[in-house]
Amino acid sequence: MDPKISTLELKGLNLGDKGASIICESLKQNSTITKLDLSYNRIEADGASCISLLLKDNSSLAVLDISHNEIKDGVRSISKGLEYNSSLICLTRVRIGDDGAPIITEYLNRNIQMIDS
Repeated sequence: MDPKISTLELKGLNLGDKGASIICESLKQNSTITKLDLSYNRIEADGASCISLLLKDNSSLAVLDISHNEIKDGVRSISKGLEYNSSLICLTRVRIGDDGAPIITEYLNRNIQMIDS
């Protein structure tokens, strides 16, 4: 990948979970991509697990757009990945469902406590 590329916009390509997995695997060791747009890609819980691993392994990613995907229960995986990624500053318009809100709230509370320490 060209070291000058910092944004990867893959919006609306209907990648699904398999495509998300391939993209995430290829970006794990990338240190130049700071913004990744995976919106409108039909990503569900399995794809969210792959995104979680990307968040764990890639510390340069600062903006992740996974909006308009049906992440739902996959938000648990995403929150685990966020525990390892201290550089992510924007997570936009994620459809997490009613069960996902408490999970994100718990993640935010943990991170706020880490900041306060």
